Amino acid sequence: LRTALMRFIVNVAHLNYSLKVEEQENYCMIVHTSGIKTDHDVDRKLVEKYFIEISDTEEPAFEKRWNEISKYAEEEYGPECREEILRYIADNCSKNLIRVINSDADKTTDVVESATNPPVPFTVAIGGNIISRGVTFNNLLSMFFTRSTKTVQQDTYIQRARMFGNRRKYLDHFELHIPKTLYGEWHRAFSYHRLALASIKSGELVWLGDSG
Repeated sequence: LRTALMRFIVNVAHLNYSLKVEEQENYCMIVHTSGIKTDHDVDRKLVEKYFIEISDTEEPAFEKRWNEISKYAEEEYGPECREEILRYIADNCSKNLIRVINSDADKTTDVVESATNPPVPFTVAIGGNIISRGVTFNNLLSMFFTRSTKTVQQDTYIQRARMFGNRRKYLDHFELHIPKTLYGEWHRAFSYHRLALASIKSGELVWLGDSG
């Protein structure tokens, strides 16, 4: 999760640093690891700690975190962009917002609105069932998705995909951090879904599935 968060921060900086302030955009990262609220608290504390560690020079991990950021920025975007990326992060890392979306009650507050329409450059949405039921996130740049199930319900996975929203011009920078086994399940579900849609053209709808 720290690695995914670090990459998200660097990618936001890369997209924004060369733009005028009024042209810069706010982005969102989803953290979806579990349907259990106590797990969401663990994720939230880790994300909060990371932003503190890159903001407070007195933090023991301050130098380590910035070395990691510097290394990744240079590897991904080259030495010519690294300094600008580091400067942007240093100037803007305090502009972060962490939202935990745990229950239906959150739908009636500004929690969902501020997560799905990020108000600051570094917006992180953490949650379970509400996120997975098809909330659409605008300017979604990164997703840390590790929640799996014993059986794959195609309709559930298809509904979850609504969270990706419309990535438009920043599609090339979007990152999905996901276990290989879960990615395989998701890929298979959508392959069946596309074949089912194609079967409509033949006049006979066929719903495809397997033992999984």
